[in-house]
Amino acid sequence: MKLVIGFLAALVLSGCASSHVLVGQAREPISAEEVRLYVEPPPRYETVALLEASNRGAVNFTDQQRTNTVIARMKEEAAALGANGILLQGMGNQYAGSVGSGNAWVSGNSAYGVGISSAIMNRTGNGLAIYVPDGAQAVVVPQAVPVAMAPAAAPPAAVHAEAVAPPPATTAPAPVQTPYEPDPAKRCDACGRLTSP
Repeated sequence: MKLVIGFLAALVLSGCASSHVLVGQAREPISAEEVRLYVEPPPRYETVALLEASNRGAVNFTDQQRTNTVIARMKEEAAALGANGILLQGMGNQYAGSVGSGNAWVSGNSAYGVGISSAIMNRTGNGLAIYVPDGAQAVVVPQAVPVAMAPAAAPPAAVHAEAVAPPPATTAPAPVQTPYEPDPAKRCDACGRLTSP
């Protein structure tokens, strides 16, 4: 059993956690703390390399920890190439195998067994290692918040020396409604009230 667990641990820890393909000019390495993460491209930049990273081999328990590990590894890869930015292109999960355990026993002429298995998923990310020249950072312009204003008063009407007659009415007057008058023929003799029509 110890041999199987050791083999699986070696399998998980093996393989590259980050890689790059150089497509531009590499520069002098810088610190990973100097590398900025972009989700929108800055106004001007040079593409240095294509990046790919995963959290393979790291002990992470939450999705946020897995994502942080991927970003940190991409920053280290970009910093080694002298790129001061990463233009993030995608994050996802990748199946990396499964871990299982089982036990079996025999009793008389019957065999019994129980086992469990769990998939191992690695967080992966890819992006562009970019070099952003000084002064080419994206400028964030604050948006003006609209202020509710009272409607402006209408300008005073011009005063004319002569009176203007109103235009003639072109619509017919509304018919006049007469109030309800009870019909004496519909009076109930037994109660003295009117019956409804």
